[in-house]
Amino acid sequence: MAKGSSPSRGEAVLVSRQSKMAVMFPALIQRLSSRPFRQTIYISLGIFLFCCSTVLSLMQVRVDGIFTFIRSDGRAYYIYLPALFIGGNLDFSNELENPWNLHYHFLNPADRTALGYINNKYPIGLALTITPPFLVAHGISKAVFAFTRWQWVEPNGYTVLYQLLCASFIMALGVLSMIFVDRLLTGRFRLDGDVVTLAVLAYWAGSHYVYYFFREPFMVHVVSGFWVTASILLVDRIVSRLDQNGFFLRDWMLLTVSLSMALVCRSTNVFLFPFLLYLLYQLGQRRRLRRLLKFAPICLLGLVPLFIQMLVWHHTTGHFIFYSYGEEGFRWFQPELWKTLFSSRHGLFFWSPLVGFAIAGISLHIYRDGCLKNSFLCCYLLSFLMLWYFNSAWHMWWFGDAFGARAFLELSSFFILGLSLFFKRIRQSSRLSKSIAVIGILMCVGYNYLLMALYILSRIPRGDYLL
Repeated sequence: MAKGSSPSRGEAVLVSRQSKMAVMFPALIQRLSSRPFRQTIYISLGIFLFCCSTVLSLMQVRVDGIFTFIRSDGRAYYIYLPALFIGGNLDFSNELENPWNLHYHFLNPADRTALGYINNKYPIGLALTITPPFLVAHGISKAVFAFTRWQWVEPNGYTVLYQLLCASFIMALGVLSMIFVDRLLTGRFRLDGDVVTLAVLAYWAGSHYVYYFFREPFMVHVVSGFWVTASILLVDRIVSRLDQNGFFLRDWMLLTVSLSMALVCRSTNVFLFPFLLYLLYQLGQRRRLRRLLKFAPICLLGLVPLFIQMLVWHHTTGHFIFYSYGEEGFRWFQPELWKTLFSSRHGLFFWSPLVGFAIAGISLHIYRDGCLKNSFLCCYLLSFLMLWYFNSAWHMWWFGDAFGARAFLELSSFFILGLSLFFKRIRQSSRLSKSIAVIGILMCVGYNYLLMALYILSRIPRGDYLL
């Protein structure tokens, strides 16, 4: 444009757009610094995925003839509730004869305990967690059915209201998990709200977590991940309050309950041990161990979930401690470490390559800033190594007909941390690096949804190698 000449209409529009963009993105980043705004985003995504799940379940009625959120092994986790609260016992024979269960052999009627009960190898964590919405649904269903006799509200433990309330409760816990992760990363790790939000949304919507959130919520991983994340957040809260000379019995009670629930969801959640060891170390440094011992008897009340699991085992097997998986077990000296990560048979990075960016973020952070400067990061690394070893040593390291490496989902907060650190580094890099990173992430997300579509439609092997 010549000097002194007025800008053309096209140039004026371009300048106007650039001005709007310059104003919009800083405003958005500023809004993302607000925790309530970020929580609104997470809640909105959770509601959207619940709606998607409901629509898919309605579409599935044409195939299965039933409306259900509860699929695969999720039926074995769930069956405790209708058996106990409607059947009045833990004999699953009647439940297996229910028309809702006819086509799904998730329990073997021939596999009996010494007391004659059908052996349910799955623990009670999920059933215990969703007992409140189940009881609410049961009460409403009984009242409505008494007046209407509508079959779709029959109080049998499986009709629509039970599933809607329980599934929405599980997904609400999934949303809370992301809110907890956000609080942990912006608090303990001092990460900016915008990179944390981007990491949460990328992992939640672009990894295998999304499948188990909206497609198979009863497969324990969302619930189990909630209790694991809550436990880590509580450890952080207790340590932070120790720095302020605070010692609150309520926090210890909540931590005990949360740890117990995590263990009765999945026993491999013992990988939380490094965080507990770190907490005890902090107590020792501040000479608070004696005070903890003083309140230990009260804190033991939080172990009630473990006691309930022992009572269930004793009722069905005659033993308070019982290994329900029979001949299935761990091959401690023959772990499939490489295959668990890279195999096309549900390898973590093969099925969810987005996680690779998380590991890159962790690695870059350790390379530049070291690991020992952040004790929580050390705990996370040790927990990841423990979980990796547990999963690799399991005799069925690919975990059956899973969608991807589902056994890593309990430690989702670790991968979100890695993604946050990766986005933090990329934000400070060149435009070319940012473009490459964005393209790579979008490709990983697209790959994830392509696999989901093929998996749901049974166009790829569910329990075997893809390559």
